[in-house]
Amino acid sequence: MGSFGYFQITRRCDQRCLICSNPENDNSISFEKGIAYLDSLMSDGGYEGVIITGGEPTLSEDLPEYLKHCARKGFPSVLITNGQNLASTAFAKKLKAAGLEKVILSLYSCDPKIQGKLAGNPDSLSNVNKAAANLEKLGGITLSVTITMNKLNADHLSRNVEHIAKRMPSVNHVVFNNLDPLMNRAAQHPETLHRLNDIDIELTRAVDMLRSNKMTYRIERVPLCYMGGYEHNSTETRRIVKNEKVKILFLDEKGEVDQAQGDFLYGKAECCKVCYLNDICIGLYSMDDRYMSEELFPVFHTTKEEVAEKVLSNAP
Repeated sequence: MGSFGYFQITRRCDQRCLICSNPENDNSISFEKGIAYLDSLMSDGGYEGVIITGGEPTLSEDLPEYLKHCARKGFPSVLITNGQNLASTAFAKKLKAAGLEKVILSLYSCDPKIQGKLAGNPDSLSNVNKAAANLEKLGGITLSVTITMNKLNADHLSRNVEHIAKRMPSVNHVVFNNLDPLMNRAAQHPETLHRLNDIDIELTRAVDMLRSNKMTYRIERVPLCYMGGYEHNSTETRRIVKNEKVKILFLDEKGEVDQAQGDFLYGKAECCKVCYLNDICIGLYSMDDRYMSEELFPVFHTTKEEVAEKVLSNAP
């Protein structure tokens, strides 16, 4: 998906993840305001769909109606979920009947202890596996997985891909999302913060495994100097090259924002000035606050034109 709306329908949650970027609060959007937001995205003409999230969106009693509304209007919707409620076959069938077509499951680790620790729920991995199995049995649902990279899973990113390929064979797309350490629960748990060097080798191994299993993938919040050979699969670089836009409706003090407004959270080091990819790299998130500029280095093995060409041609 290119330009899209990001829609938090509730901030309630049934897990307490150590690295949650949108921690639980008591807020939920009213159904009337939710429908109005969806209709605004549809009428804008510049958005290709909506991502429904939270908190945990499956806790909202209005979720089936939002799915139905999008289906009636022919507006693509994607559900991001921790998968705990979709472990129920009956609930999965209910959402499928309402119009569920695309799901992104959140996975931290193929190790049940690490997944349980990060999610604050010892049954988390088991339920994610059950959710994937339920959705596969129902058929007609596109299934993806997102993995937030952090200190506790940085040494086995490729094993996570192996787990997905073995236990979730219907998954066709994986997103590796670098930890957001700011203004959220991760800021309260500094033990989860990694260095870029911690993910360097394992991320490349994971990408190689994804390619061998013919899965597509995206990498988020990782500077291009740590994506040698697959720079064109950076979410931020793709947005820069394709001029995509993202509107997000937060259920907290941030309210409704254009994600481009958050670019000030990224920084660039002195070495970035000579990097061939400087113009299409968003830089380092939370630079010299959480992630260190000393880990950055210039790229000379490819050019911004070569990377842009791969983006526009949708290269694998």
